[in-house]
Amino acid sequence: MRVAAEVVCRSDEFDPLWEEIIDIESRPRLDEWALGERRARLDAQVALAYELSLPQLAAVLCTFPNLDTIQPRLPGEPKSFVTRDLALLAYCQELRLDPPDIVPALRPKHFPDQ
Repeated sequence: MRVAAEVVCRSDEFDPLWEEIIDIESRPRLDEWALGERRARLDAQVALAYELSLPQLAAVLCTFPNLDTIQPRLPGEPKSFVTRDLALLAYCQELRLDPPDIVPALRPKHFPDQ
């Protein structure tokens, strides 16, 4: 619950909600990287709640063409894949899986069976 509250309650207008959910602790001020990591953890937890496999989660994340449109690209990338890669990494960490090499892993035959 705390991770979701940290993602949602980012501005002062959400202070009452923060206080209701988390009690009296002060709300952290997250930089963009910390926020992205928390969003990835939430994405992984939602995928697990829906019992998605790793290939299914990858397929879901790849169907959103506007994902990461404002993120900087790595050299040689056609677009940024930060959100997709962080969510897949968080999913693997939740299940204690070794993350696959992402480029060939987007072809379903390369994912480990689950």
